[in-house]
Amino acid sequence: MWRKLSNGTLTAPKTAKSARNAKLTTRALDTLKHQHQREDRDRMANLLEDYRVVFITEIGTPINRHNLNARSFKPLLKRANLPDIRFHDLRRTCATLLLSKLACTPSSYRNFWGTRPSQLP
Repeated sequence: MWRKLSNGTLTAPKTAKSARNAKLTTRALDTLKHQHQREDRDRMANLLEDYRVVFITEIGTPINRHNLNARSFKPLLKRANLPDIRFHDLRRTCATLLLSKLACTPSSYRNFWGTRPSQLP
């Protein structure tokens, strides 16, 4: 998992604890494999840059978080008449849903988020 794009370079997570594995569903894995195959074809045709990240722009470069927020996330919130929240607030919403609807145990929560529920920002 890469932390961020800084001056054209992907940097590693801040700490060793920040780097962790995420369990994915079969559907998610199949979707990522399909995306990877499609991107490989586009790279071979010189249509995409070769960064090998999951979320990319139309030309294959990593998505800039500021552009994602300004060009996609905020306009989607407005169009859906949803409150103006920060993108990172979705993490808390997801965590709340996991804890309340799925009866997620503290141990599985800690493995997934890398923190205890009380530590989630």
